[in-house]
Amino acid sequence: MNKNLFFLAVVYGALGAMPVVADDICTGATYMDSSLGQCIKCPYGYDYNTDDGKTDVSQCQTKCSGGQYVSEPRLASDGKAFINTGVVATGQTYVELVFQFTTRPEMKTAQQVYAVWGGIPRNYANNPNGPLTPRISVGAYLDKFFTGINGTTVLAPFDLDIHSYKLNAATGKGTFDGKAFSIPAYPDMVMPYESYLYARQTDTGPDTITPGLIIYQYREYDKYGGTLLRDMVPSVDPNGVVCMYDYVTQSYTYNSGEGEFARPYGCFDVGEGYWAPESVVNYGTTGVRNACPDGMTTSGYGAGADEAGDCGHVLNFGGKKLYLRSEQKTDPALHVQFGKNVFYGSAGTGITGTIHVFDGDTEYTIYDDNMVAD
Repeated sequence: MNKNLFFLAVVYGALGAMPVVADDICTGATYMDSSLGQCIKCPYGYDYNTDDGKTDVSQCQTKCSGGQYVSEPRLASDGKAFINTGVVATGQTYVELVFQFTTRPEMKTAQQVYAVWGGIPRNYANNPNGPLTPRISVGAYLDKFFTGINGTTVLAPFDLDIHSYKLNAATGKGTFDGKAFSIPAYPDMVMPYESYLYARQTDTGPDTITPGLIIYQYREYDKYGGTLLRDMVPSVDPNGVVCMYDYVTQSYTYNSGEGEFARPYGCFDVGEGYWAPESVVNYGTTGVRNACPDGMTTSGYGAGADEAGDCGHVLNFGGKKLYLRSEQKTDPALHVQFGKNVFYGSAGTGITGTIHVFDGDTEYTIYDDNMVAD
C-alpha cells in the first residue's frame, strides 16, 4: 500500500463511522482502531468479512461476483459538482475533512479559488460588512492551500497528497495534517444557509465548483465535542448513483448542481475482452481482471466473463450479435469454426433467444452466457 493510501486507511479509522462499543475483541464487520482504542465499523460496502478480531481496516472486505473486479484502491468521488450538506450547525461548529486533489485546478483568474468546503461563519444579520461576508472555507488558491475568513490564512504549498483538516469555529483553532493554525474566532457562529462540499457558500448559492477533488470524509458537529450532525463518505446508492452517504441520518446526499461524480470504490464490470472469477478483495487493494488472448473477447460482465473459457469471438447476424465461448458449456451447443478453431454458442430449450435450432422435435435457443440475445 502506498503512503497516501496508508494515510487514508489510518485517517478513515479515526474519522469514520460512529464507534461501536468495544470489549476485548471487535465482532462482526468492525475492526479495532488502535489510535482510538475503539471498534469502528468497516467502510461502507466492505462488510463481507464478519470474522471477529479484526485489528486493521485493511481486513475489511468486499465480495465481487464473477465478471467484476475492484478497479481502484480507494473510495472516492471525483468532484465535478457540489454537495449540499444541508442546514447544519446553529452553534459553535466543529468541522473535520479528509480530502485530496487528483489534478491541479486550472485558475481562470488570479483571484479564483477552488473550495473543498465552505459556509457562512457567523450571525449574518449582525455583520457590519454585509449579509454574507466574510465567508469561511478551505480550498486551493494558485500554489497554496488556504482557509479562514475569506481564505486569508495559508496552510501549506499545494500538492496532490491526501490531507486532513479540522476547525473549531468557536476558538478559531484548527489543524492541517496535524499542524496547528489559527483564524479569527467565531463563538457566536451561526449557519443561516447551507454549507457545501466541493464549493463555498455565496449570497446566490455555491460557487468555485472544484474538479479533480476527492473528499473521503466530512464530519460536522454543533460544537467541539458536541453533537455529531453530519458524517458523510462517498458512496453509491442501490440504483448505482454515486453520492455521499450520511451515517448520522442514514441517508444519501446527491450532487446539488451540474456535473457528476466518478465511480466509487467497489466492484465494477471487467469490460469486453477481460474476465475475472468471483473474488474477495481487502479494503485498500485492487482486484484482478484477466485479458483474453489477442483477437478474442468476452461480453465484459456477468457469467459471460467469469472464466477463461468465456474468451471467444462475436457472431454477427441480422444486426444482432452472439458471444461465442472458446470452451463448450452446454450439450448440445452451436459449433462455429473460426480458422482452425471451433467456438461454441450455448443452447437450451427453456430460453427465449434470437437463434432457434430444431433437432427433430426439439427446439433449441442459442444464447450467450449472460442470457442476452442481442
